[in-house]
Amino acid sequence: MGFDRYKMVVQVVIGEQRGEGVFMAARCFWDADTDNYIHDVFMNDSLFCVVAAFGCFYY
Repeated sequence: MGFDRYKMVVQVVIGEQRGEGVFMAARCFWDADTDNYIHDVFMNDSLFCVVAAFGCFYY
């Protein structure tokens, strides 16, 4: 797939829906030419799930 030189990092937060807010953050050194990320959110009446996946080029 061409990802041999990439480090993959996945962050997942799962919590109970209680009407309260939540913040999720990540910080790293970033090369806008080679690095990227994707995120998604799932929610239903009882829980939420936030997933962020990062692909960082390994020099």
